[in-house]
Amino acid sequence: TTGAENGYDFYGWDEATNQWINYKNAGFSTWNGGNTYFTVGRGYMVSYQQNQTKTFTGNINVGNFTMTNLSKTIGGANYSWHLLGNPFSSAIKWNDGNWALTNVAGTAKIWNGTEKSYNDIAPNGIIPSAQGFMVSVDLSNNSITIPAASRTHNNNNWLKSKEEPGFLLLASEQDGNSVQENKILINPASTIGFDFEYDSRFLPGYAPQFYSISDNEMLSTNSLPSLLNDEVIPFGFVKNQADGYKIELKASIEGQVVYLTDLKTNAIQNLSENPVYNFTSADGDDPARFNLRFSSFTSIPETQRSATFEIYQKNGLITILTNQSVDAQIVISNMLGQVVMSGKTNGNQSSTLNTSKLQNGVYVISLTGNNMMKSKKIVISK
Repeated sequence: TTGAENGYDFYGWDEATNQWINYKNAGFSTWNGGNTYFTVGRGYMVSYQQNQTKTFTGNINVGNFTMTNLSKTIGGANYSWHLLGNPFSSAIKWNDGNWALTNVAGTAKIWNGTEKSYNDIAPNGIIPSAQGFMVSVDLSNNSITIPAASRTHNNNNWLKSKEEPGFLLLASEQDGNSVQENKILINPASTIGFDFEYDSRFLPGYAPQFYSISDNEMLSTNSLPSLLNDEVIPFGFVKNQADGYKIELKASIEGQVVYLTDLKTNAIQNLSENPVYNFTSADGDDPARFNLRFSSFTSIPETQRSATFEIYQKNGLITILTNQSVDAQIVISNMLGQVVMSGKTNGNQSSTLNTSKLQNGVYVISLTGNNMMKSKKIVISK
């Protein structure tokens, strides 16, 4: 029952336009297959001005439910998402081995109203009864079967599954008004590039946008086959209405040191020692703002555990960022060992060399001084 005393909004998610469509609008009926009732397998979003108890009527679904040929519109990074609904009167386990997914991503998403953002559901995560969930499709000849065998008795509003080992990072406003989760997982079955089965494309909500980047894909879950020493993962950040923000390392792998580099301020923070990084963001900031780097704690000598540097390349310039003031010699050598450029940090945490005259190729950049000697390979490509 609806009326002036209890106004309502009732929505479905339209993949083709990448937006919510209201029941009050003419296009809703077409989207809903011409039905004025719930369509099995579809997800909906509803809001009422007043609390009240609602009743579902109709036959209870007890068999497998299949949806095919879900649309995939070529319109931008946020397209290809469909809001489905749990068709059973009980909770179900997502992608627990019984589901049949053809050109459907292996990670789903559930809206987190408290964090005002989407959370990723890994295989075996719980989808409660009457809960909507987002899935991403690839290609038009896709299908998804929601199996009756995945039904389970679980009264939780939402239960995260036990995932592969990895890292959980949270980006939020300083007051914690909203939160965006991002995961780096270690899964031997994945690759270092984008894996539709194991990774999850980023879907923005109302929280600040925070995503890792792989193969030019924006990801909220990024699975790697293993973690190499000094592995660097670029991260993007886009502010919302606030100005002050923080990034927090909420979960980590034992024995790994995690460094966050802010490419706007040239700051490097050891998140394993100090897990919360505070910063400000302004309209027009470059989204490619952060790098995340990992080092094995046991591989760093005691006298050098606080000494680290990162390399940032842009417009023919190489910027060397260190996590502390160091007085070191900078040397760039080609693969024959010939020195092609040199410089000094002069006690600064940020030093820049103009490499625009160097030929394209692979080089080694070394820092020597302050009881440290570190080298990294770089690729110059213009």
